[in-house]
Amino acid sequence: MKKCIYLFALLLTMCSCENFGAFEEDSIVKSTTQPYVLCFLSPQDTVIQVTVKMTTPTVGEGSGSSNQYISNARVVLRNEQNQEVILQWNEQLKKYLSSKSFFKIEAQKQYRLFVTTPKGDSVSASCIIPSTIDSNTVSVTRAPFNPENPMASLPYYLRWKDIGNEKNYYAAFGLNYETDTLEHKTYLTGVDAQRTISDDNIQNGIIEYPIVGGIYPYKRLAKSHIGNFMFYICQTDEHYYRYHKEFSQINDLPSSEPMKLYSNMTGGYGVFAGYNGVMLRADKWYE
Repeated sequence: MKKCIYLFALLLTMCSCENFGAFEEDSIVKSTTQPYVLCFLSPQDTVIQVTVKMTTPTVGEGSGSSNQYISNARVVLRNEQNQEVILQWNEQLKKYLSSKSFFKIEAQKQYRLFVTTPKGDSVSASCIIPSTIDSNTVSVTRAPFNPENPMASLPYYLRWKDIGNEKNYYAAFGLNYETDTLEHKTYLTGVDAQRTISDDNIQNGIIEYPIVGGIYPYKRLAKSHIGNFMFYICQTDEHYYRYHKEFSQINDLPSSEPMKLYSNMTGGYGVFAGYNGVMLRADKWYE
């Protein structure tokens, strides 16, 4: 179970699209670089991760160079009781890390992140971890197999109850696993891209969202293999939602010009956001 939770956190980080450009209030980027900090917090995480880089200007001094990681910054996470943890640089992952066993992340609590670079740049932000979706309201169903189109990949439908009388944001994605019972190995064979969702125009308080499992139903596994899908539904804060929503919209545009991207950082760019997830498993189905 710990491996699943760690993979959950890792994949959410992967799905966070850590491509760092130079973002400015105007479409023209200044010639100076700025710190860019990215961190997503969740009670499900076993490891707290923070990425610290410098933006690369599109024009002027430093343009054309690659984004630079900052390996000797001071990165501090603080809770409402002013208890704090100093995250340590990990050269392999190019991130600042801390085990959650040293610093608990709780729903409905506010956290503050402080980053100081060797050059004296100070970047800070705060976020509140949202409550989790009621797991008793979560369900997953599969689309019926269509014999007229046996090559089609079948979507699964995730459903959950929206929390009423307040604005809510969500993220959902699916993972495709195959386990070899002879070799005792598990393979991640497909990932459905993360979708960000708001509860705008939700009727009857129920959210339904289709998500593709990533495997075709006519394929059969060997007898020594076991297959299943893992689905994740997260309630997120507004920072998480706006960052991922705007990033996906920018990626869909055929323009290479620098564009404004959501940030809640003071003194730099990036995002510090919270999420709280529920995990479901569904066995693979074959006709």
